[in-house]
Amino acid sequence: MFSYSDDTITLGGIEFDMAMPSIFPGSTVDHPSHYNQGDVECIDAMLAAAGKDAVQNFCHLSCMKYLWRFQHKNGVEDLNKAIKCLEMMKEFYYGVKPK
Repeated sequence: MFSYSDDTITLGGIEFDMAMPSIFPGSTVDHPSHYNQGDVECIDAMLAAAGKDAVQNFCHLSCMKYLWRFQHKNGVEDLNKAIKCLEMMKEFYYGVKPK
């Protein structure tokens, strides 16, 4: 079972705190260098090329992917990536910026 609130994500009975510290710069989750070309981040290029609706759908499906595989691939890193996707969705849908 998966549930989500402003403060927590619950997955399989395990509750994850959404108010966790920011991921360290240069990590594979928060603004990874391999998703930047000069001053342009990939997500910004996606918005410009495909539009907000397409990027919202991408974030939704990416979140599902990371939650689907976390126990079999990257563990906490995949959960952090899913949280990042949820944060982007909150911003796209409701204008709520991450803490």
